Amino acid sequence: MHISLKHKDFNTITDKLGYFRFDSVPQGKYHLIARYLGYSETDTALSVETESLTDLHITLETDCPYNRSVAVADIASGKPKLLLVGSIAPVIYKNQHKFERKYKGQYFDFGCTPPAYECIEEYNKIIFSYLEKKYGEKWRREVRPDVMFLEEEK
Repeated sequence: MHISLKHKDFNTITDKLGYFRFDSVPQGKYHLIARYLGYSETDTALSVETESLTDLHITLETDCPYNRSVAVADIASGKPKLLLVGSIAPVIYKNQHKFERKYKGQYFDFGCTPPAYECIEEYNKIIFSYLEKKYGEKWRREVRPDVMFLEEEK
């Protein structure tokens, strides 16, 4: 996540737990801006009373374009997806079209610009549950191994 103080040249990146640090920030009023792929930018008013900002944890929330209700609607319309996050060039597996026809769904690769991972996880877990109920365990032996959050379901 990229963090900055608006109207000042203070920028940093959080660690994997969301923690960050600014040193030598003059006292005053600022806007703390947080940006992260898949989330809306946040802008929070902030007053600095010491020379450092430490141990401040930012929690971002997102409007998920893929979530439980979208998964249920996709299943009801006969168009469930298994969501992938790839890179600039999409990867297509040799037999993936056979899986898509057999299990009446499709793989959907966001490339390198996915929504928040929490959205993908929520959506995919509903699709996994649907596939389990409809086809048992056999779909797992034929599915692409790069489907997001599949390994966590075993």
